[in-house]
Amino acid sequence: IIRADGSSKFSPENRWGTFPSVSGGWDISKESFFDVDFIRHLKLRVGYGKVGNASIGDYQYSTIIDRRARGSNYWDAGVNYNLGPTSVSVIGATRSEQLNNRNISWEKLSETNIGLDIEAFNGKLAFNGDYYFGTMNDLLAEMPIPSTIGTRWPAFAVINAVSMTRQGWEAAVSYRKFSGDLRYSITANLSHSGNEITELGYGLSDISTDGRTIATIGNQLGRFYLLEYLGIYTQEEIDALPAGFEVAGDPPEVGDAKYRDTNGRDAEGKLTGEPDNNISLDDDRIITGNPIPMLEFGLNLNLDYKIFDLTVFVHGVSGRDVYNTYNAEMTSGEWGHFSNYPAYFDPYIDGAGVDPRPIWDNGHGNNLPSTRFLENGAYVRLKNIQLGVTLPENRIGNFRFFLSGQNLLTLTKYKGLDPEFIGGDVFTTGIDPRGYPVVRSLSIGLDLTF
Repeated sequence: IIRADGSSKFSPENRWGTFPSVSGGWDISKESFFDVDFIRHLKLRVGYGKVGNASIGDYQYSTIIDRRARGSNYWDAGVNYNLGPTSVSVIGATRSEQLNNRNISWEKLSETNIGLDIEAFNGKLAFNGDYYFGTMNDLLAEMPIPSTIGTRWPAFAVINAVSMTRQGWEAAVSYRKFSGDLRYSITANLSHSGNEITELGYGLSDISTDGRTIATIGNQLGRFYLLEYLGIYTQEEIDALPAGFEVAGDPPEVGDAKYRDTNGRDAEGKLTGEPDNNISLDDDRIITGNPIPMLEFGLNLNLDYKIFDLTVFVHGVSGRDVYNTYNAEMTSGEWGHFSNYPAYFDPYIDGAGVDPRPIWDNGHGNNLPSTRFLENGAYVRLKNIQLGVTLPENRIGNFRFFLSGQNLLTLTKYKGLDPEFIGGDVFTTGIDPRGYPVVRSLSIGLDLTF
C-alpha cells in the first residue's frame, strides 16, 4: 500500500507526504512438514510501514499579526505598546503573534515489525509476541524562543526538532478454559521500549525546553538535566569547604542544599570538566534518570462460576524515574513556602530537619532543580474490578446485578498525587504536570434483558 497525505498545516512546498506499507505472514502450522500435535496454530508475521504525523497548530508556517491594544488577561495581554510619558497603550499598534517557519514538514515514523503467534492445547494456551525497530524522523515540537525578538510572551516556534531510532518488544500470554461450571481466561502482557537520539534539528547540540530535561545525541528523549543533590550541609562540612566556595553565587550555610561539583570554567570561560569550588546551575547539572518505563505490564482476568462473574484488570510500570513537581513547587522558591507543605517535608530549622532550610528566593541554591525531586515512578494499579450475579432466566427476563470499582488500589513509592501521568510534551514526559489525578470510584448497577 502506498498512500499520499496532504495537510494544510504545512506550507505548499512541504504539504504532501508519501507513506508506504507492506506486510506478510507465514502460517507454518499449515505446512505439510509441520507435525506438532499440541500446537494448533503457528504463524510468523513481518511488516514494514511508514506513517506521518501533523499534530501541530494551524498556520505555524505563517506569521500571525496581533494588533490588539489590550488582551483578555495577564497571560494574553495583547500588544500594549506604550509610547511617551503617559504610558497609554497605542491603539492600532501591531506585533508578530508568532514567527513563521515555512520549513516544517511531516513527522515520519518508519518501522519494521516481526511477530509470532502460537496457539496450543486446543486453543487453551496462546502466545503473541512482537519485536519492532525503526526510526522517528523530524519529530515536531514547540521550542521556546526569546521574547526580545518581538513576539508575544511566552514565545514559541514549531520546528522539526529531533530524529531518533526506536525499538522495543511486546509479549502476551493467555490461558482459557471455557467448559464446566468454572470458566475463565487469564491474559498477562509485558512490553519494553526505548529510543536513542541520532540528530537534532538546525544543528543544535542540545534541546532543553524547561531546564529540567535535555535532549542530546546518543541519549534517550526526555532524560533529566539536574544538579546532583547530596543532602544538606552540616557545620563540620561548612568548616571544611575551601575559601571562596559558593552555591549559586552565595557561600553556603548550615542547612543549605549540598550538590556535587562536576564542572568548572577556565580563564576563557570554557568548561573544563573539573570541579571549580563553585556550584552553578549552568555548569554542574548532570544527565540522569529515565522517564521511559523499563517495563510496562498488565493482567486481565475474566472468570465465571455458575451465576457469578468476575473481571479484574491490573496495570503497572517499573524502572521509571519522575520529577515530583508538587514537592519542588511547594517546598522551594517564591511559589512555595506558603501555608501548605507536603507531610514529608522536614526543613532544617533551629538545628533540626533533613531538608534544605526555606529560602524565599527562586535563585537561591536551596531552590534549584535537582535530583532531590527525582523519585521512583513505578506503580501497580488495580484499574478495574467488577463482580456480577446473573439470576436465572424467568418470565420477565435476565437480571444481572454488579458491583464495580475503578482505581481502587495503587501501590507506589511516588509521593506525588498520581504516578500515572503524561508529561507536557515529548521532552518532559517524566515531569509531573500536576494534573488532576485519576478518580477512584465505586458503582452498583443492574442489567435487565427482556
